[in-house]
Amino acid sequence: MLNSFPVFRRGILLSATEQVSPETADRVSDVVRDQAEAYLMAFVAATRSGGGKEHQRQGGDDARKDGAKRIFHFRGFTWRHGRFTVDSRISLTVCVGGRRSKIWVRLSCTEVKGDPALDLPVADVKAFFALAERLAARALRALLKVYRQHLSSAGIRLENGQPYVFSFRAFNSRNPAAERMLDQLGQDFALKQALHEDQYAKPLRDYFNVALANGRSLDSKKIIARLKTDTHEVFAYRSPSHRALYTATITPTRTDLCGFGYDRHRTPSTKSLAFATTAGLLEEYAHQF
Repeated sequence: MLNSFPVFRRGILLSATEQVSPETADRVSDVVRDQAEAYLMAFVAATRSGGGKEHQRQGGDDARKDGAKRIFHFRGFTWRHGRFTVDSRISLTVCVGGRRSKIWVRLSCTEVKGDPALDLPVADVKAFFALAERLAARALRALLKVYRQHLSSAGIRLENGQPYVFSFRAFNSRNPAAERMLDQLGQDFALKQALHEDQYAKPLRDYFNVALANGRSLDSKKIIARLKTDTHEVFAYRSPSHRALYTATITPTRTDLCGFGYDRHRTPSTKSLAFATTAGLLEEYAHQF
């Protein structure tokens, strides 16, 4: 099974010790916008210390505010780590009222060894996600340190303890069988059945060996057993443009969603399945907090 352009998004939820007024949130937003360089440099330093190099700034504003919302999307970077070329961006939502602040990063694999990330074996997808998780965690710690300082300047304190972590990751399958399978799922066609059909078993096993990665290779029988646990929930994602299969793993400290589906894009695109579905699911998730 060949795969393309994996995308990894990881973020943290942050709660203030007291409710934040709109006026105070606006003051924090002004500081975030004016001090955008501090976030950009914190991100670069954190990823460089984790082995990233050759960071190149992309075009646009250092911090772009999302309309009237207190959501900021920072200037992106393209950089390398080993054989992977990474496209990245930081985003931040300032808390107001009883809602939580959120900081998240996106890391997208665009090239492997200088070639477009088009025909990746599942081992490369797993390797990129492992790298992205490690570097995203490092970057978020550095970004949180800057954000705490900016909140403190407005008299806001965050609750003690480790923040709740959420991650959304997906990759594109270039196997047409994945498209046929996703068309049938839910139409008297069960996942267990698909795992035992020759044309679907291989792409599904590869997918679940990414989604349920624990260092061991899982056959169809072991996958079914793992999915029976309370911590995993499999669901179909459908939009006008995409059909995907996602597995949600939820614990008291983190939420992890991993998906895949068929995609025809041969260059990195915000419209690709991995990019678009992770963005859509993250937006739905963030609105809850």
